[in-house]
Amino acid sequence: MATVGRKRAPSLVTVRWHDAVSYPTLQGTRAVILAEAVLVKRETVGFLVHKDNERTILAHDLDEPRVPDETEYANITVIPTGWILEIVPSPQKRTKRT
Repeated sequence: MATVGRKRAPSLVTVRWHDAVSYPTLQGTRAVILAEAVLVKRETVGFLVHKDNERTILAHDLDEPRVPDETEYANITVIPTGWILEIVPSPQKRTKRT
């Protein structure tokens, strides 16, 4: 895990999930609708901020804290937890700063 401020940053993960989709121009028989109206499978990468039975929150950016010992998050995605297929931890690589 990386550090932001003095705290350890949340884990970087890939979330695989089904997303809702709207098809405003789709029309046809029931068979056509069932064949064409499919859920979108998504993969979203971010820092896992929170997960409970209702929602999973990812941050795509971590900012330097304005409050000591706190992580600041930005560019947030909220995914309904029940729509998630899996959460995969990203491999952690250490990089040297020069």
